[in-house]
Amino acid sequence: MQVHQMLKKKNEQSFRFMVFFIVTQWVVSVQWNYFYELEYLSLMMNETAFFGNYPLLSMWCFYKDSLITSINKSSQSITTSYAWGYASGKIPKISNFLKYSPRHYPQATPQGK
Repeated sequence: MQVHQMLKKKNEQSFRFMVFFIVTQWVVSVQWNYFYELEYLSLMMNETAFFGNYPLLSMWCFYKDSLITSINKSSQSITTSYAWGYASGKIPKISNFLKYSPRHYPQATPQGK
């Protein structure tokens, strides 16, 4: 009878751990999906604003101006932080492109005949 109780207790512990693991994975996946959605939206705003959608750019400038007036002339810090955020996202992409360019890896380019 004691072996049966031990197996039952072990199964309960395994089940509890499995439920805990599944719930933890679900919470983490929801958080990552939310983070990536925010990152995607911010990248889309940058791309659209800086590559041709001028109404969106002017809308951002209007928002920036209203934000500046509400923070008592801290315009330099706001524009600097926005520019820094934009540059910090683009600089690693450019450096990775240069780092892995075909100039350094000629075997990656197809040989034309």
